[in-house]
Amino acid sequence: MNNKFGFILNRLVLSNSTETREIKFYKGLNFISGPTDTGKTYIYQLIKYLLGSNDVPKKIPENKNFNTAFLEIQSHSRNEIITLNRILDTNKINIYSTSFENIEVNTPSNSFNTRGSSKIISKELMEYAGLYTDKNIKRTIREEKYQNINFRNFLHFSLVDEIQVINDKSLLFEGQYVSKTFDLNFFYYLISGTSNNYLTYLSDKKESNKKTVPQVLRVDEDRKSKNNPIKEIIYKTKDEVVYLEEEYNKINEITYNEEFEFITTEISSKTKKIHDLFKDMEKTKSKILMNNELIKRFNLLREQFNSDMERLEFILEGGGIISNLSIENCTVCGSKLSDLKHNHNNSSDSIDIDGESLYSSYKSEKNKIQLNLKDLNETIELIHNQNKDLKNTLNENESSFNILNSHINNELKPTKKSLEEKMGKAVEKEVIKQKIIYLTTMINELNTETKGIPLDLKIVSNINNDNDNVSSSINELCQIMSKHLEDMRFNQVNSAIEVYFDYKEHDFIIDNKLRSVYGKGYRAIIYAVFLISLMQYCYTKNLPHTGFVLIDSPLTTYQEGEELDEKDKIPNDLKKRFIQTFSKERENQIIILDNQFDMDTNGINYIKFTKKADEGRYGFL
Repeated sequence: MNNKFGFILNRLVLSNSTETREIKFYKGLNFISGPTDTGKTYIYQLIKYLLGSNDVPKKIPENKNFNTAFLEIQSHSRNEIITLNRILDTNKINIYSTSFENIEVNTPSNSFNTRGSSKIISKELMEYAGLYTDKNIKRTIREEKYQNINFRNFLHFSLVDEIQVINDKSLLFEGQYVSKTFDLNFFYYLISGTSNNYLTYLSDKKESNKKTVPQVLRVDEDRKSKNNPIKEIIYKTKDEVVYLEEEYNKINEITYNEEFEFITTEISSKTKKIHDLFKDMEKTKSKILMNNELIKRFNLLREQFNSDMERLEFILEGGGIISNLSIENCTVCGSKLSDLKHNHNNSSDSIDIDGESLYSSYKSEKNKIQLNLKDLNETIELIHNQNKDLKNTLNENESSFNILNSHINNELKPTKKSLEEKMGKAVEKEVIKQKIIYLTTMINELNTETKGIPLDLKIVSNINNDNDNVSSSINELCQIMSKHLEDMRFNQVNSAIEVYFDYKEHDFIIDNKLRSVYGKGYRAIIYAVFLISLMQYCYTKNLPHTGFVLIDSPLTTYQEGEELDEKDKIPNDLKKRFIQTFSKERENQIIILDNQFDMDTNGINYIKFTKKADEGRYGFL
């Protein structure tokens, strides 16, 4: 089957004035593995950048002035090859109408902008991929406001980085709350090729259902005289639908998502406050200990000052005795001290000795020590007062710490647990709804196809019983996802895996659990399965899609050294089965960037980075 939409990536090239680095891609599964810091994420960022993103790839030590990037792509619709060229940190993208290897110095190219209003690369890539449409998507539920489709909207379902792949929010949103309605309507358009305002339809349906009493139209007298076994199946199935609708209506319609988000935010906020308080308390304790040590040392200095004062006071008290001492000869030169000045060793320096001078000198020294002692006492008193304030602050922080800790453990966490249980009921309600839809569809099909069954046996349900193109398309997508998850034994056992779409959470339910409830690793796998299944669905239905999927680290959901809960880990055998499942893909292009693990590489384009200078390929650069 030849798809008229999208393109595949042929090769990525990075060059400087003398060297080039290249990665080749093919149809099917491409797996690039290697340790951290070998350039895997850099490859993802470069491809996204060459397809029009304004996020410049983060600089890495290995770059060595490689600042010119090329991306060779091959269109499905035109069956031709072009090469995109962009110099890093610029807003211009050049397009060569040839392969990379045929580009020469004088090869002509067309230049396009990534920003602005004229010659925009997004429009050119959409036309090249056969995605260009004049269809506008409704961006509000009630108002008639619409928005154009651009290439970035399609890339949201083709390019996923290592952060987004583990996100516990709906995988249909691009991330901005203001574009939520547009994002959902675009997905419904993407999967159906028709509806561009499905959210308005769902809203109207919900309002209509509130005013409608559930009803089952039947002819009871026919039941008494029935002999047809298919007719009996229809009646029994109808009874089951009636029972399920009663169970459905018993479950409260109230959604607890906002309360749950509020409680989660409160816990996170208060936990941060506790962390900050703990840091402040430790700093305060350290400051108190440091001040205590200063006080000890200043007390020792004060003792020294007091000792010096006692010595000087003793000398000054004996000043009168010193002034009455008889004058003797100098012990050095033998001259009379009464001469007042005398020299030694031919020195020009003279010694002027006078009793009053000595007394004055001692008194001056005493005054200096008294001043120092006064300053020291004031400093010690200041530190004591500072310690009092610090201890008061410490007590207040400890009190706040205990109050916050108690509030989290005794109120917020129990409330969160209660909300989780209530939200579980909402999931249960969604499962019942899907069963009702399935059984209702089956009854109506049997009634239509079976002769002799009165038309008034058809069932009418108020539980989203629409056979419109969007809901049937989503059900088909769920079946594809279910098949892939079963093939890789996602639940670790050989059993069927049910996949439903939750129209309230705008996300998928796998084995009666919302995707957001799973740990990081399993969320990443579900996200990857969704993207690949959506691409395959669009291919078989000949619906618009870029034609490739590029995912960064769907099987390694943590950084080196990071602590990981058991629920977040992906078993190695599941990783292997994931690769085996998608190694069968031949028509579409899947590119996975991830850490290395033991796996069967048959049937895939496997590129291994070693991070070893003497073994294989070190990395991308």
